[in-house]
Amino acid sequence: MSFVAELDFSSSEYTLRRCFFVGPDKKKYCLVEASELTAKKFESYRSSMMNIGAEGTLQRIEGVGELPSLLVSLCLFLCEDGNGQELPETAYLSMAGKRNIIEGWGHRIVRPLYERALEISDLGNTKNPVKESLHAAFSHPESPLTLKDFVAYVERLEPNKVYNPLKRLFKGEDGSVKNSPASLTGTSESIANSGVEG
Repeated sequence: MSFVAELDFSSSEYTLRRCFFVGPDKKKYCLVEASELTAKKFESYRSSMMNIGAEGTLQRIEGVGELPSLLVSLCLFLCEDGNGQELPETAYLSMAGKRNIIEGWGHRIVRPLYERALEISDLGNTKNPVKESLHAAFSHPESPLTLKDFVAYVERLEPNKVYNPLKRLFKGEDGSVKNSPASLTGTSESIANSGVEG
């Protein structure tokens, strides 16, 4: 009986996706599709952001702003040595343990790298935990939802017509964060239509 493969993972379709770029430090980098281990770490962290109570209601959202630098650091490799000489692909240096370097880069650099990492790793097609958690908060206004992490995340985004109204929902006139979903002037429908991205 001859071997007939239903799936062929050796085809070019499954070659690791890459994105080469020059960083703000003028060094050469390669953003590589997330491995299964990297994807597991990222998905586990993304799931851990939400603290669900015994009755299934949302209690807290934590660490949303950590996602971009986390994923980028896990997928990023340095393509040159300390003397600026380009390395062979098998010797690329992982930046997974140097997240502090990435966090020192500008948001306009890290954000597109994060979006590219999501795209090439097929990690961006999952349900949005931030949007879902906000729906839950407005559905259960008695939930002691802490919005400070979410506000910090929103404030890091590039200002535009979509996010500015969203910021006003979560900030008082004095600039302080509103702590109770019940105190917010808005509805879950307005959040759903606001285009929040995770």
